[in-house]
Amino acid sequence: AAVTVRINAYQNRAGRWAQILNMSTRRERHGFGTFLIAGLEEVLRRESVDVVVLYPAWNGRAPTFWSSIGFSACKASLLPKEELVPYEQGGPLLPEFEASRNAPLPRWEKRIAVAPSSLGASRQPKPQQASLQQLSLEEQRRTRLRSGKNYVSSKTAAKGKGSSGSGA
Repeated sequence: AAVTVRINAYQNRAGRWAQILNMSTRRERHGFGTFLIAGLEEVLRRESVDVVVLYPAWNGRAPTFWSSIGFSACKASLLPKEELVPYEQGGPLLPEFEASRNAPLPRWEKRIAVAPSSLGASRQPKPQQASLQQLSLEEQRRTRLRSGKNYVSSKTAAKGKGSSGSGA
């Protein structure tokens, strides 16, 4: 299973929202998509994303899948109005269309976290601070990669878990 996501910073408040652009799996109805999206939502919450939007293909299967994991068409959007401006008009939203019907697809949304209440000192929330000693080896590696320090510790390399260049 694979997913393509665009993460957008809110224009007038702290935090972010995301748009799922594509999701596919070789075998349907085996739980791979559900597992993938559950993991994605966890990662997005860690990155201060509170709302996820998508445009499900109108093929009979996609709407059933997305509704089964909590997405729905909303009468009132979970996003502020400035975030609903389409990309071609200078906004962040990428509306999608059904080519066979030559019509726009409905936008579905899901809240995955509580929205931040105010901007505070900066537009973007600060990442959680933790000492490297409190983190697992994998979390240490991710923290170092995020901060630009791409190296392998001697403990990890000795166990044969060094970087293979595959972006694991």
